[in-house]
Amino acid sequence: AAIGPPSRTRIVALDERWVDDLRTLVMRLRDRNGTLPPSLRNDPPEPRDPVTGAPYVYVKESAATYLLCATFAEAGPPGDPLASWHHPAGPACYRLSRGDLVPDGAAFRRASLR
Repeated sequence: AAIGPPSRTRIVALDERWVDDLRTLVMRLRDRNGTLPPSLRNDPPEPRDPVTGAPYVYVKESAATYLLCATFAEAGPPGDPLASWHHPAGPACYRLSRGDLVPDGAAFRRASLR
């Protein structure tokens, strides 16, 4: 009862899963030799949102920068131990550079993730 109802616990767990998945993608992209790929479709296994089954959104901005996006159920709490992965509720993107382990700044809202 102290952590809230089961539905709240599930929402928090899903948001944590999305961040974990994005962190895994960051590691995969960081460990690649050469430039960033144009998409993640040819980089199996293509990671997918555990709720919708849709692939996470990856947008290559330049040879060295990219966006990773997900749709979060609620805003990440300010006291989050993964503060660099703080996010608003809803569609949000992180901007990263090829060698980064964490985003260059806070997540930002993006109207469409496609």
